Order: sequence, then structure tokens, then C-alpha cells
Amino acid sequence: MQYLVIMETSILVAQIMGVIYLSFGVGLLLNREYYKSAFQETMSSAGFAFLGSFIAIVFGCFLLYSPSFDTLADILLFALGSVALLKGILLLAAPRLINQSVKLFTADLFLNVLTPLTILLGLVCIYYGFLA
Repeated sequence: MQYLVIMETSILVAQIMGVIYLSFGVGLLLNREYYKSAFQETMSSAGFAFLGSFIAIVFGCFLLYSPSFDTLADILLFALGSVALLKGILLLAAPRLINQSVKLFTADLFLNVLTPLTILLGLVCIYYGFLA
């Protein structure tokens, strides 16, 4: 019974993340300048960075909660949880380092790579959340 609850949680998380990543990827594709300015504004605000660190830590821990590695979706959620947790820790421990990386994350080359990867990740999560 516990396995069923964990599996339902993984499916729910995949559904939510799929919609978020796909929407974000399409947004990057259609409104790149908007996302560039939004990211710069968010990272230049100490309050947003502080709040974002807590959200990333909670979200990362939530994704790392699933102990099973039975499917590719579980492994993908574990990897995304690890990245979110690391990002949250870095935002709290070294906020200046993150602020200095804003130029990297808003560079056109980075966004040219990020956009299709985000759309692909969204489609994979949607597949495992809704179709598989």
C-alpha cells in the first residue's frame, strides 16, 4: 500500500513539473526578453533570492523523498530534486556567487540551450505523469 502512495506521489509531481517546465520552455521560446528581465530583477532582489532559497530547499527535499528508483521518472525526479536542493543551499550560503552568475544565465547561448531542454524535460514529465 505504501508503494502505491509513493507511486501516486511521483505521478502527481511529474504531472505538475511537466506542465511547469513545458509552459516555461514555451514562454522562453516566445518571450525570451521578458524572461531575461524577470530573471535579472528576481536575482537582484535580496528578498526574492532569500525566499527562492527556501522554496528550492523545500521543493528539493520533497522530490528526494521518494526512495524508489523503479522507473526513469523516479530517477529523473531524484536528479531534479538534487539540483533544486543544491540551488537552495547555494542561494542561502553564497548569494553573491549566484548574483554573479546572472550574466551567464541570461546569455543568449545559455538560453538557446535551455529552451529546448526545458521543453523536452516538460514533455518527458508529461509523458510519465499523464500517459505512462
